[in-house]
Amino acid sequence: MRPGAQTTEESAVVFRDPLWTAQTVPGYDVPRWFVLRARRHAERITGLDDTEAATFGRRARDLVAAVTEATGAPRPTRSSSARTARTSTP
Repeated sequence: MRPGAQTTEESAVVFRDPLWTAQTVPGYDVPRWFVLRARRHAERITGLDDTEAATFGRRARDLVAAVTEATGAPRPTRSSSARTARTSTP
């Protein structure tokens, strides 16, 4: 576990700031999958306040970049992303 990470029975916190927490959650234990959630309760994305909404994209980008760097996960290729998009469209 990296310095500053916290582990409880319910989750492993890998990042926390005043607005956001990134963590693993039991039941969603897929390698390199994390949950990014607001520290305060907000129902749906429309429940985020202006500051949370303004920082959400940056926090998501930073989390994905950190996981990619730490795990050495390859970035998806353009063709694989397009193939996924086509197969998930009804």
